Amino acid sequence: MFQSIRPYVPDEFRDDPMYAKPSERQQEKAKTAKQVRRTQRAAMAVAAKRNQDQQGKRERRRLREDTRSKTPHSQAKKRKTTE
Repeated sequence: MFQSIRPYVPDEFRDDPMYAKPSERQQEKAKTAKQVRRTQRAAMAVAAKRNQDQQGKRERRRLREDTRSKTPHSQAKKRKTTE
């Protein structure tokens, strides 16, 4: 924020601590927090993908079972035979 915002701050507010350059400690803390968020988002994406894949498999299995129950083998179309 310091590098991108500071040039546009009016002169009367340049001494405001909000626009001051962050200390090394603040920069390290922000960097660490950003890395933690990135790893958490990546882990959540992997878990969501796994869940979505499993849900899709369950849905396909359920649809397959539904179609089987609607047309059991005893009621399935029989082949025409010539008599």
